[in-house]
Amino acid sequence: MENGKTMQEDDCQCPECARRAEEHVESETFGLAVLIALMPIMTLTLFGHIGLL
Repeated sequence: MENGKTMQEDDCQCPECARRAEEHVESETFGLAVLIALMPIMTLTLFGHIGLL
């Protein structure tokens, strides 16, 4: 983190950083998939509560 760089700007190529980056991508992908899967349930619940169904 010298010269005002953040960890992402350092472009570390060590195996530990590569593994962390891969886990981060997998985690984001799974989280997005869960949110997309829950959208219909949340939408139907909302519309049911406000009387549109």
